[in-house]
Amino acid sequence: MPKDFPARCGDLYGPGRGPSRVLVLATFDSFLKAALPLARFLERKGCRVEYRLIRVRSGQISARQRAAIGFSGPLAAASMSEVLAEPGFFDIDVVLLALDGRRTSALLAAMRARAPATRRPLTVAFYPGVVFRYHMHGLVNRFGADLILCNSPADQRLYRRTAAALGCPNDRGLCLGSTVLS
Repeated sequence: MPKDFPARCGDLYGPGRGPSRVLVLATFDSFLKAALPLARFLERKGCRVEYRLIRVRSGQISARQRAAIGFSGPLAAASMSEVLAEPGFFDIDVVLLALDGRRTSALLAAMRARAPATRRPLTVAFYPGVVFRYHMHGLVNRFGADLILCNSPADQRLYRRTAAALGCPNDRGLCLGSTVLS
């Protein structure tokens, strides 16, 4: 866990606060596996964590794949539109985006378009860059997130250089390390 993750997220699990709500959105088992260490860390700290698949195709995560990463039953699946239309979606405290770059970008854009002016979840995008073909494209697709969790120090340096070149804040990329390959 990055040592400055809690400071970047504010008081998600501090004293005197009720349990924070965290929603993990994932597409495939490798993305879900990338989000699990952080989701489980937040659960141990008292957060209420829910998991949802963004529907891509039937059977996108098999029973064997679910079991291999610690889920005994099926995971609820919904389209992006359905997730955003769920009552209370914008009252969730944190959304962990364990999605490919294109879907991350689309969900962030839809959130910006629909979010009430007063409240929206903190968004955390996972960037396990070492396993992607389109390294730069996948990274830039995540720039709309509040935090980008990079796979390696090299990916974090790439994030900082790219953000600086684009004139974007370059302090939102933290190095989480590879959870996909572990």
